[in-house]
Amino acid sequence: MTGEVAFDGSDVATIVARIGPLQPTAAVRIALQAAQGLGASRAAGPSREWRTSDIFLKSVGDTTSPRFIVRVTTRETGTDGHDDVWNLGVALWSMLVGRAPGDVPGSVHDAAPWVEPALSDVVAEMLRADRAAAPRLATVVRSLRALAEGDETLQTADLEPISAEVRATKATRRSTS
Repeated sequence: MTGEVAFDGSDVATIVARIGPLQPTAAVRIALQAAQGLGASRAAGPSREWRTSDIFLKSVGDTTSPRFIVRVTTRETGTDGHDDVWNLGVALWSMLVGRAPGDVPGSVHDAAPWVEPALSDVVAEMLRADRAAAPRLATVVRSLRALAEGDETLQTADLEPISAEVRATKATRRSTS
């Protein structure tokens, strides 16, 4: 196993508790990798249950190219694919805001103004009150891919705390023209 480092045991909930909100790019890359793994898991077997503390980062690479892959641990249950989208939305909200959705009113962008409105909109769709009306996991993957800035690789540097300067900014909606 050339270049692989032993599983470091860090789950996303613990990382967020330690450093606060994650960089939006890091949150998107973690959610994207988790969604892809959940899609494969869903296709391979029975329904599964999971939460933010079940998303683990595994160090791979070497000292010249340190990076992480995401692993989601799940428990067999009677849930359907809509629960994966909801749970992923809760995880993404928590990564972006630094707290669970129920702790803060409004949208992700209201709670974390540095987060682009387009990303906030994706999370809002994932957290629809009517889970059956939420987008399918494959649609979420496409949306996250579009927001991943052309790179799905999670680097060690992506897990730095958000600076006070960034927290003081308000992201605006990008022009579509």
